[in-house]
Amino acid sequence: MYHCRMALRLSDLQLPCKQPITKTQIRRPEKRSAFRHLPQPRFNQSANTTLWQGNNHFMKLKNTLLKLDKNTQGRDFVVGDIHGQTSNLMQSLKDLGFNSAADRLICTGDLIDRGSESAEALALLDESWFYSVLGNHEYMMVCALKYKISQQKMLWLQQGGDWIASSNPSLWAAWFDKIEALPLAIEVPGKDNLVYGVVHADFPGEHWGDFASLDEKELQACIWSRSVFNSRSQHVVTGIDYLIHGHNISDGELKLGNRFYIEGGAYMGNDFIIKEL
Repeated sequence: MYHCRMALRLSDLQLPCKQPITKTQIRRPEKRSAFRHLPQPRFNQSANTTLWQGNNHFMKLKNTLLKLDKNTQGRDFVVGDIHGQTSNLMQSLKDLGFNSAADRLICTGDLIDRGSESAEALALLDESWFYSVLGNHEYMMVCALKYKISQQKMLWLQQGGDWIASSNPSLWAAWFDKIEALPLAIEVPGKDNLVYGVVHADFPGEHWGDFASLDEKELQACIWSRSVFNSRSQHVVTGIDYLIHGHNISDGELKLGNRFYIEGGAYMGNDFIIKEL
């Protein structure tokens, strides 16, 4: 069951923050026990890798890194996967006193699927205060609908893409363009002068500077891999202070090495994990 609230106008968000917040995790404890031990969604990464190898008609992943300047006017937050829970996200931002005129929100990707407000989540890409990296669900959508890859379409529909049937097809082309323009990674300095990198699922390099030279298989790992998370590896990526990932559901913010995992499973009824930088 989804716990959606009435959608909010942006003007509703321009509220002063009553007290300073250093790190915020939005969560209702009474909902946790029902979901904390659920397994991760299952994807066959090797099958997906086979799909793009030797196929020129698919969404080509690029080594795109968006570097944001330090926010000197307001606060920066990073949120886990939205998965069509747009009204719940907006309510959570209101609870934080989010000011859309000064604050910024960065998403770990997977704006769409599994929730009824996927179109509204994609509309966030038009807002000046909102940023997102590419997630595997956006990738599946474009491969399925624009490049008409039947195997990706089957996988996508099985993983929550059926909302598309009630959408307006005249919007699809614009959605494809916005999704293909998403960066694979975002780099942003926090108020503490530490530098944070946001990548949907994983970063397979040893040094953050390796991002520009990742090959296609490694770029796929950035949106699909669960290896570091599943092994609970404490491996530290050098050249960056901290990495922030979504994709992998955790019971609260999970720190492994210098990686934070902040996907709380909002589409299952849990609350968003929102981290202030």
